Amino acid sequence: MLDRLPVQIHPLRLVASRDILQGELPISKMHRLTELVQDSEGNAAITLQFQRDENEQPIIRTDVKAALNMTCMRCGQPMTYHIDNASILGLVEAESEAENLPDDYEPLLVGNDPLNLSDIVEDELLLALPIVAMHEDNDCLQQWLPEEDEEDSPAEATKTDNPFAKLADLKPKMKE
Repeated sequence: MLDRLPVQIHPLRLVASRDILQGELPISKMHRLTELVQDSEGNAAITLQFQRDENEQPIIRTDVKAALNMTCMRCGQPMTYHIDNASILGLVEAESEAENLPDDYEPLLVGNDPLNLSDIVEDELLLALPIVAMHEDNDCLQQWLPEEDEEDSPAEATKTDNPFAKLADLKPKMKE
């Protein structure tokens, strides 16, 4: 396991040596992600295991965790969205090889050039984001409910007038 996270990696070399990268990357370095969140504070905790699967396919087992500050699209208030995402990236050297990967693998196109580690992690975070960020139902709806006075109680609410009682006054009196 490496002590410090490199900026760029050669995934196939790391698979050959069965390396593990573990550490934190600042959210502020992930520019596509920062466009979708309220601020770029915090870090993404990552663990990347480079290995071969039972069919000798080179893979990266990823485990990415982050707490992102977003805006709830239901109420417009700030919220924290927690990501705890694990996935398997199948390393392929050509797009045609991606079709042969198992369904639960995500293809990662690699070549002779190094890849930016933060781009790989950023892709994992982007894929884990919700389509629409929203609070849990109870958290979000609480702000829309009127505040209850201590004097108001459910018992008093049942004592209110029937709203249809006034209609009885409008109806002509029928002779019996």
